[in-house]
Amino acid sequence: SSPSPILNVVDMEIDDGSGWFGHMYMPGYSGLGTPQFEDTVLFNNVTVNYAWDQIFYFEISTAFTEKRTLISDVQFTDCYFSNIGSRIVYYYLYPGEGTDPTMKTVDVMDTFTFDNSTITESTYRYGYISIGSGGNNMPNDYWDHMVTLADNEFIDTYGRLFEAWAHWDFVKGNDEFNLVNNNFDNCTDGSGNTNPFYLDGFDTIRFSGNTFTDMDYAYTGDIYDYGGSNSGAKPADWLFMDNTWDNCTNRQWSEVIFLEFAGDVRFVNNEVMNQNGLISIMTWLEYTGTGSLEIIDNEFHNNMAYFVEYGSCLLYTSPSPRDQRPN
Repeated sequence: SSPSPILNVVDMEIDDGSGWFGHMYMPGYSGLGTPQFEDTVLFNNVTVNYAWDQIFYFEISTAFTEKRTLISDVQFTDCYFSNIGSRIVYYYLYPGEGTDPTMKTVDVMDTFTFDNSTITESTYRYGYISIGSGGNNMPNDYWDHMVTLADNEFIDTYGRLFEAWAHWDFVKGNDEFNLVNNNFDNCTDGSGNTNPFYLDGFDTIRFSGNTFTDMDYAYTGDIYDYGGSNSGAKPADWLFMDNTWDNCTNRQWSEVIFLEFAGDVRFVNNEVMNQNGLISIMTWLEYTGTGSLEIIDNEFHNNMAYFVEYGSCLLYTSPSPRDQRPN
């Protein structure tokens, strides 16, 4: 195995900063056997007051072309960000290319966690937390990709709050996005013409225990998984449970969330009040041929529009007009 770097940043305060941290991990290997590359970066109790350029930048990749395993773990815990005018975190993982598309050459396991932290009184249009990944020509390779935002506060903040893309070319493995016990309060895009969040390509999604209050955006929060992730090899499994939406609007449609998927989506024990609607969905059945929506034990009161608007399309041969790609 190659050396496995571990970096811990603990109990630090940054004032009036820009481009503070850049981390590029691009390992190589010249030995025998199958190397395992590991990279761990942990931030705990870091405070940033006023920043106008990308604060934390991660690029993890390798040009190594033989069989390999790549493991990445990046965590932010108990951090505080205020008066931010840029991305807080940009994280991109590119594990290289497969040498032979008929064989397995790469195992990837990566996790990104943003936990028990606060973003407040900030203004940035394109996503405070931005997670991207990609690979080419890898139909037999394996990738486990997990993103978790848990127990955070997003308060009095302008712009897109988070965005994440799962891997596009890997067929095998799991993509999971967890949004758990977060509080979103008085967040808007002002006149910025954007949406609160954007997710693309995750086969497993869990929105659980979140509170969304007094949010106003030009567009819906968008979640896409065209035909089921991994080119339809795995249908979507999305659960929205124990969340609250109160006085959340967008200025173009009645709903505040748009879902495009194939597979199973469930809304269980949520409360929606004092707004227009909640969701609009469209099934994309090109690969899996099936899609279902369950709405169970939800409370919907003092609203002026629908809980769900439903549309269906069996085949798409080009991206949706509402699709967005990484900046």
